[in-house]
Amino acid sequence: MTDILLNGRRVDGRRPNEHRLLRAQLGTQPQADGSALLEHGNSRLLATVHGPAQARAADLSPEEDCVLRVLYNKPPFASMTERRRRGRGDRKQDETALLIEEALGGVVLKQLYRRSQIEIRVQVLQSDGSELSAAINAVSLALMDAGVAMRGHLAAVTVGYCDQAPLVDLNSYEQSAGLPSLTVACVGQRVLHASVGARLHSQQLDPLLACASRACACVANQLGQDVKAHLLAACCFQSAA
Repeated sequence: MTDILLNGRRVDGRRPNEHRLLRAQLGTQPQADGSALLEHGNSRLLATVHGPAQARAADLSPEEDCVLRVLYNKPPFASMTERRRRGRGDRKQDETALLIEEALGGVVLKQLYRRSQIEIRVQVLQSDGSELSAAINAVSLALMDAGVAMRGHLAAVTVGYCDQAPLVDLNSYEQSAGLPSLTVACVGQRVLHASVGARLHSQQLDPLLACASRACACVANQLGQDVKAHLLAACCFQSAA
């Protein structure tokens, strides 16, 4: 695919293993228990957390300690490259919400919040690819801001395969080309979630997983700096008060 990679560079100038700039602000929505605004290249997402709060008995199954409910919204104007019909978009949003819930199920310590519900809302303000991984990263930060107990910092990345080489952090142009792709979410070196975004051959899986694990560590490190800056600012504010 010569239009994806030209002289070792992608259409946005990045190298194959290069992630776009990440920048996060925590606590941007005071009416929520936790919130995070994530800038991911040209993408912008807002995640808010409401709860933990007491769940209705009808919402709990006998084996559940805590209900994680994700609402995902991507309005038509948010996409930089695609325009969709309403019905198809709604189904896609529901699927994305379920994938986020699956990723969170392995990291939130739900046993500490028995008979509780945590509601998470993700609003896509602008999208330029890797939506699922960007949403997982935004939600992870919002849960931290809400003080929800987790096994660690959940970091995610979407990787693709082009010209026998992995590409880190696919943009919308690369995803629209139908590249084999994989979204992976990790805590440390442990993979907690993996979902295929386009057809993937079995021999491509191992190199993509290895590439994604390394990229997740970089994402966690980069966003961890924003978390530390937020905590430091909060401590300084409390000291001044």
